[in-house]
Amino acid sequence: RLVRALLAYSRTLFYGDRGGQRGLSADSVHEFERWINRKYRRSLGARPITVALIPTPRDKLIDYLVEGRGDIAVANLTITPKRQERVAFSVPEIRNVSEIVVTGPASPRLAVLEDLAGREVHVRRHSSYYESLLGLNERLWREGRALMKIHLVPDVLEDEDLMEMLSAGLLNIIVVDDWKAKLWAKILPRIRPRPKLALRTGADVAWAF
Repeated sequence: RLVRALLAYSRTLFYGDRGGQRGLSADSVHEFERWINRKYRRSLGARPITVALIPTPRDKLIDYLVEGRGDIAVANLTITPKRQERVAFSVPEIRNVSEIVVTGPASPRLAVLEDLAGREVHVRRHSSYYESLLGLNERLWREGRALMKIHLVPDVLEDEDLMEMLSAGLLNIIVVDDWKAKLWAKILPRIRPRPKLALRTGADVAWAF
């Protein structure tokens, strides 16, 4: 009667606060626990199902799921063909997500995606953003343009960390889901979400299992 939910630490999605588990993903899992116990209360009797939230490094989410260390992964995972080769996904919890360029005080002027040619972009390897950047580099190569200089950052850095570094002028260009970039732009007024510079559009975010 235990469901193990793998969640990556994030100040938006999953974090500890005064002994409690908070964040958008944590709230979703808590609601799922309440829902499943309501749905099956007659058969469960006095022994409810517990959904345990297990902090997991983001770069290990899919691996741990495949290895059986968890039953579901809830961490704002974008559905991609590469990920679908390894895991299944739930009905999307967020639809029509765009992965957009986000700039800051140290960023060069960008008007169109092609202006990224030859520019430095920082990204986590185990992210859908990395796949999108590789796809854009392939297009730039076919068009005879300079490739982006893709610099990998540690996978322990979340989008919020990268946006703070961008705001401080430590990074030049990053890629973030549009809804999260808009949310954090209210907290970090020096960053600028660029919805017209979208590397991926119409994406779905779901739980993996």
